[in-house]
Amino acid sequence: MKAAAPPDFPPIFVVSLARAKERREKMRERLNALGLQYEIIDAVDGATLNPAEYAHNLRQEKFRRKFGREMTPGEIGCYLSHYRLWERIVAEQISCALVLEDDAFPGDDFAAVVADVVLLDFRWDVVHLAAHRPELVEVAFRGLAGRGYVFGRFKRRLVWAHAYLINLAGAKKLLNICREISEPIDHAWGHWWWTGLAFHCVAPELARQAGANSTIGGNRNPNAGKAADRIIGAIWRRWDRISCLLCRLTRPLPKGKWSGE
Repeated sequence: MKAAAPPDFPPIFVVSLARAKERREKMRERLNALGLQYEIIDAVDGATLNPAEYAHNLRQEKFRRKFGREMTPGEIGCYLSHYRLWERIVAEQISCALVLEDDAFPGDDFAAVVADVVLLDFRWDVVHLAAHRPELVEVAFRGLAGRGYVFGRFKRRLVWAHAYLINLAGAKKLLNICREISEPIDHAWGHWWWTGLAFHCVAPELARQAGANSTIGGNRNPNAGKAADRIIGAIWRRWDRISCLLCRLTRPLPKGKWSGE
C-alpha cells in the first residue's frame, strides 16, 4: 500500500464515459491502491451528442487542412469533456486540480512528485504529467520526490491529455484559447509559443496510457485528404515548429527556487 496523499493534495477529477465501465473500475482500483481521493466525471459522449451543442464553435475546414479528414464525434466529445471541466474549475474557483482520463495509469511515484510540483516557486498554468521523452525537456528543476524526475518545458508540442495538473489561472486561459474547436484537445492546448500559456511538464512520465482501446476514434494522418489541404497543412506544421523554436530562443525558460533542492 502506497502512502496516502497529503491533506492539501489537489482534487482529482477522472474523466470517463459512463459506458466505459471496465476502464472506470480499473482506474478506481489504481487510485485506491495509491491511497488517493478522486471524483469520477462523466465525459461527454460524442456518440450521443447533439451537434447543436457545439456547431457554433466547430471549425471543420481548419481541422481538415491540418489532419486531412473531419473531426470525429469521439474527438469532439473528448474536447468538450475537458472544456466543461475547466468551466467547473473556474465556476467553483478551484485553485488547482489533477485531471486524469480513464485510460491513465498513475505510477507509484505519482502522488509524491505531484506534491513537489505544487510546492515549486514557479509560475505555471498547466503541467503535463506524461512527457515520455526526458531528452526533449528543457529542465528547470531536478530530483522531484528525491528521485530522477525533472520539471521543465517540452521543446515541442506535447500531445495527449490523459494526465495533467491545472490551476485556476490556466483554466481561465484555456477557456479562451480553446473556444474554437479546430484541433483535438491535446493539440489545441499545446501551442504555448502562440498562446502565452505557461505550459510545463514532468518527465519521465508519471502516468502512462494503460493501452486500452481508444474511445475517441480518428486517424490523425496528415497525408490524407485533398492535395491542397495537405499542402496547407504541411506549411502550417512547418511554421508551427519554427515558431516554437523562435519562442524558445527569445523566451528562455526561467529558473525558480525549490525548497526540495
